[in-house]
Amino acid sequence: MAVVDEALTEHVARCARRAALGELLASWDKELGPIPDEDASYARSAFDERDADSRMRDGG
Repeated sequence: MAVVDEALTEHVARCARRAALGELLASWDKELGPIPDEDASYARSAFDERDADSRMRDGG
């Protein structure tokens, strides 16, 4: 059961990080106008890479 709890906790944290990125991009859109698709894609990729790196460091 601990493995399931750990996996669920990690999934919820990952979802929260993705939601935070979405909120950040939305705030930029509101304050600065639309974010060019290329910039949004770059930010998304960088965020996903960092997320993957942290999972690898954590052994998952």
